[in-house]
Amino acid sequence: MSSVRTTDIDYLTALYDPSRSYENIIKQFNSGILYYYNDPTEFIQSINMNKNKQLTAFIPSECATQLVPKLNELVQIDSIYIDNNDNIKDLAKKYTKVRLFNKNVLGSQLILVQIKNLTNQGDAYKQSNDNSLANLYYNEATELCKGLS
Repeated sequence: MSSVRTTDIDYLTALYDPSRSYENIIKQFNSGILYYYNDPTEFIQSINMNKNKQLTAFIPSECATQLVPKLNELVQIDSIYIDNNDNIKDLAKKYTKVRLFNKNVLGSQLILVQIKNLTNQGDAYKQSNDNSLANLYYNEATELCKGLS
């Protein structure tokens, strides 16, 4: 993924991974679309600096009780993905933005979120009659879809 103009992207993904267990998966993604943090302060600061963007956050279950209440209140947070375990199910019921995922399929889940983000960005350009940029984002989403099969 190298052709999209990452400075124009309004839909971003932020992954907080304090144990750095997902570093190898993250290397395959465009750094202009996916932001990766292992420091909680940098993670929160980055989200706060992107108030005009739509963000999807991925956080580990061991940090969920601390981070979800703060993240759920932020307008720019679209969804909060947490690796699924029995201790987290109550958070998913309590907070509307929480989505649970199986951490064994994190790479696939990130790709699906990236496809959604690229498509949303393409839709935004199409609505503003910039079909050239819209097609650029749609093509990137299509390329990611091909990688899933």
